[in-house]
Amino acid sequence: MPQLVDLGLDAETLAKTFGDTLEITLYEREGRIVGYAQYATHEWAQDDWLTLRFEPKDFSGVGIWVAPDHRSQGIATKMMRFGWSGMARKGCERTVSITNALNRDSLGAAGNVAPGDFTRFWYVRLFGFTYFRYGALAKLGRWTPTNRVEVTLGAE
Repeated sequence: MPQLVDLGLDAETLAKTFGDTLEITLYEREGRIVGYAQYATHEWAQDDWLTLRFEPKDFSGVGIWVAPDHRSQGIATKMMRFGWSGMARKGCERTVSITNALNRDSLGAAGNVAPGDFTRFWYVRLFGFTYFRYGALAKLGRWTPTNRVEVTLGAE
């Protein structure tokens, strides 16, 4: 765990969610973590104002990272295949991952593992208000850490 915190993962989130709603796949070389992928089940606190929920047999890839000196070697794809197969063995049937539409490497890695349908969600935050859209769902609100918006991905 200390190595993951050193790589930028939040210690409190790890302590609260690891093994309960969060699974992590690691890629190591010579005792060094050079990549990790995070998978959430049930729910994921995406931001300090947004909670994503998942259908019972869904899981979500909520974060992937590869060390800069190991990128473009197919490590992300390998971690995704390994992690997704582990989630399938646990009974999960579908992933509802979030990928930044401008991150071509992440889109390519996800497409290599499991091409599928893409539904975009996007939001705009301005002056404390947020307009959020996911498929046919559109919401406008003032969401904060104590007043979070909850959205079930996969249930459009």
